[in-house]
Amino acid sequence: MRKIYTLFLFVFILISNTNAQQLSDYRFCVDPGHGGHDPSNDRRIELPNGIIFWESEGNLVTAFHLEAILTNLGASVKLTRTANNDADDISLSSRSTIANDYGADFFQSIHTNGSDGTANYSLVLFKGETDAPAFSEAKRMSDIMVPQLQAVLRTTNAYSRGDMSFLGFNLGVLNNAQMPSTLSEGAFHDFPESGLRLKSTHFSKNYAWAIAKSFLSFYNKAGFSDGRVGGVITDDYTNEVINGAEVIANPGSFSCTTDNNYNGFYALNLAPGNYTLSISRDGYVSKDVNVNISGNVYTELEIDLTYFNDGKPRADFFVSGLPAGAGQSISFDASNSLDPDGTISSYAWDFDDGSNGTGVNINHTFASDGVYTVNLIVTDNDGKTGTISKDVTIETNPPLTPVIASVIKGADNEVKISWFKNPGAGVSYRIYSSNSDNLDDFTLLVGESSLVYGTVEYTISSLDPNTNGYNFKIMAVNSAGESAYSDTYSIFRSDDANALTVLIVDGYDRLGSWGQATHTFANTYMSTLRDAGSFNISTACNESISDGSNDLNNFDITIWFLGDESTADETFNSTEQGKVKVYLENGGYLLVSGAEIGWDLYAKGLSSDKSFYTNYLKANYTADGSSGNNPANGISGSIFNGVSLNFGQIYPEDYPDEITATLGSENIMNYKNGQVAGIAYKGSFGTSSEIGSVINIAFPLESVSPPSSLVPFMQKAIAYFSGYLTGLDDVNSNSKFEFRLFPVPTNNVLNLQFKESISGEIDVVIYNLSGKKIYSQSLISLKNKGLFTIDISHLSNGLYMLKVNNQQQSHSTKFIKE
Repeated sequence: MRKIYTLFLFVFILISNTNAQQLSDYRFCVDPGHGGHDPSNDRRIELPNGIIFWESEGNLVTAFHLEAILTNLGASVKLTRTANNDADDISLSSRSTIANDYGADFFQSIHTNGSDGTANYSLVLFKGETDAPAFSEAKRMSDIMVPQLQAVLRTTNAYSRGDMSFLGFNLGVLNNAQMPSTLSEGAFHDFPESGLRLKSTHFSKNYAWAIAKSFLSFYNKAGFSDGRVGGVITDDYTNEVINGAEVIANPGSFSCTTDNNYNGFYALNLAPGNYTLSISRDGYVSKDVNVNISGNVYTELEIDLTYFNDGKPRADFFVSGLPAGAGQSISFDASNSLDPDGTISSYAWDFDDGSNGTGVNINHTFASDGVYTVNLIVTDNDGKTGTISKDVTIETNPPLTPVIASVIKGADNEVKISWFKNPGAGVSYRIYSSNSDNLDDFTLLVGESSLVYGTVEYTISSLDPNTNGYNFKIMAVNSAGESAYSDTYSIFRSDDANALTVLIVDGYDRLGSWGQATHTFANTYMSTLRDAGSFNISTACNESISDGSNDLNNFDITIWFLGDESTADETFNSTEQGKVKVYLENGGYLLVSGAEIGWDLYAKGLSSDKSFYTNYLKANYTADGSSGNNPANGISGSIFNGVSLNFGQIYPEDYPDEITATLGSENIMNYKNGQVAGIAYKGSFGTSSEIGSVINIAFPLESVSPPSSLVPFMQKAIAYFSGYLTGLDDVNSNSKFEFRLFPVPTNNVLNLQFKESISGEIDVVIYNLSGKKIYSQSLISLKNKGLFTIDISHLSNGLYMLKVNNQQQSHSTKFIKE
């Protein structure tokens, strides 16, 4: 879990009583998009002047305004969330389920948009094609809403579109709604001026007012009896927006004040009539402006003020680096200060803690928490001064949840645990360990006295030599408290000196359908591998692969899981693609699992992404599936025949990719609907002559239940990779032997080598695909991992089945003769 903020909002809506009860017959479900403070998912946007915008916060403010307006209109309203903690970022399907359960007449999801910082239009989406909506009423509402949003949100254009036409897929939040539904992207939060305006509660109320006005029109109601006036207040010399300007409307003395977020935006609700707006701000000449207000109409009125302060310079500064705690450096920038009739010659700072400073830019660290009134005095070339004071709150909060980087098995009993440095001063760490699959007996392994501030790794050499598997998680601590636990990462140490090495790569950063900020899925893969054979297992996050901290080429097998990571968070970024390419070209074995890999790389990615997906993950993406695709079953004739995986159980999986084999791969698993769920390939990659292998599973394996059903899948995956068969089709499950075939594909000679010495008689039989026995040989008591060579020069090229059995066991695998 990441840092939790509590959002306190006071919403005051001035609506005439004549508006009441117009929507008393209707129920609305309002969804504030996203939730919490995950920078990748909740759209943390850094704007000019040190201002930070979180889409998750802005959506909730707008939703509260809309709830108040609709309630005043007599409607019944349900919000899908009422707080902005990470736990409130529920899955997309859960949001529409809330609307369904509430029996809403209409479902509205509120968002703002983002791109490259240059676009700023309004967009409303509904389910279906633009000309073939799933609900015709949703399209009608969308068409009504887009001009209303553009009128009040200062956007350059507005579009009403079906999600399938605009995006190429159905939005998850709308897909399961049983009533007309729209998703609005009111304005762009990464367009600087728009993002700053979205920080204004007056602007957020404009957004809500436009939606509510659209509902009134949609249901053929009279509309608001009041009107609304708003706009931006600027300096007529610099054209810069003015913070802290007060607007008073007379008659009636209605008022509002522009905030300190450098947007200059004001807005007022007023009954129809003529008004005089009086605008004032210290250091500026006050101004009166007349305006006529009409009911149900928004009037945009821009206002400029003239700076006049007896020739004194205007002081201003902004702060970057907040929120911050004691001991953290923050930045003060006075570059917005101005002397209209000359130049500023000096800047003097008083930080209210006994410290002073000079300069247009300065960094400062407060030693203790508290509210400090920071004062800036600027002096111009005439010796005249201007001053401004702002309160700066320093509050040390419990640290953010640490991000564990890797848990790597070393020699003997050594394990190296690494993590990323936690932001904030004075943060130290604790490492907890467990050797239980239940993950219910974690104990403190090493504490903050050893893992002091700045520590990012720790090597343990004192693990119990009689315990093979371990799970680890990390906690950050500071003077304000403890963080939540990190993800849990796992290792396993095999007693077999010849055991293959496996790296589990955690690429699942998105909350998605899992809905929780951390997970224990590495343990799912570790315990499955442990039960499937003999391996030395480590775990790493995908970021540690990108930055080079961990090298895939140090491991025989890589298992890279991505959950339902999608385009917003990227399944494989360009750096990761490069690492995977080199690994496969060097003969590595890769098992990749995730529900949106094809969608992200093939359907929505760049040409380079699509090339990586087809040439290295060896699949073509065909469609976005549904939860009805479950289960996935091994295809008859493939090595995975007999495997059945019931996915989407540990967490929901609504949109598994549907894929198909390409460029020499084979289809290995089908969904319930007959579409392909997985492919496998063994051969060369790129221009390399090395033989590598990839298995691409288009749904999240960690969502399978029961987890024990993954064991036969993993056994067959390892058999496909390495030629070793471990416990397949055992007659006696308490006894097993392992062998490998090489080279694969082969030409004239097939080598059969056992991993362990075998006593008793062993039969080796080769069948063609028609089931005809074409070779048989009995072996007696192979010692010292015996190597047995079979002459197959007389066989035609093609695919064959080799079967090895004794009185207790029978194992089969395929090989190709070329």
